[in-house]
Amino acid sequence: MISTVACSAGFLDTAVSGLRTVMDELRTQLPAIGAWFGAFVSGPNAGNLALIHLYRELNDVEPAFGVYGASGAFAALATTGNIGLRERNLIRLDDGAKPFDVPSAGYQSFSRYPAVVLRPDTHESISHALSAEGTAYSQCGTFWTGRNAGQRLLTVVCPDTDAMNDAHGAIAARDALLANPIERDVLHILGGPGR
Repeated sequence: MISTVACSAGFLDTAVSGLRTVMDELRTQLPAIGAWFGAFVSGPNAGNLALIHLYRELNDVEPAFGVYGASGAFAALATTGNIGLRERNLIRLDDGAKPFDVPSAGYQSFSRYPAVVLRPDTHESISHALSAEGTAYSQCGTFWTGRNAGQRLLTVVCPDTDAMNDAHGAIAARDALLANPIERDVLHILGGPGR
């Protein structure tokens, strides 16, 4: 699940502090859920925050919302009026996708493609290109909900923006159709495990 959250100018430091607490609460109370967040630094959502949750099954969604509902840190952020949900998307990772570690730092890109361009069998060739670039990991999936339902997602995690540029260059060299996504956002990861 990717939740895009608007954040008022000047409120980012306060939001980051509060969201670190919320992510720690999620990881402590629901250890089967991966949780991290960051700020979009480029793309259509630049300036907004993103909350990322990795669920093993849909039944895990409701308990996660329960943690948010009981969190004093989240209530303190929400009542200020300085943050607000813009969009929430559920994405189903491709069958056979390898689980990955929740990132604690770095950058994560989210590239949207038409389903005919980023097919489920495309990820293996992408993985080979990215492993040569030292990319932390990549995943593909399909948007289940939201304005992008039915479109495909490629997400890539890298340690820095130079590595991210190299990774997307390697992807485009491997498959020219992937050089021009419908949309690409890049997230600076600000709160993962240990952060």
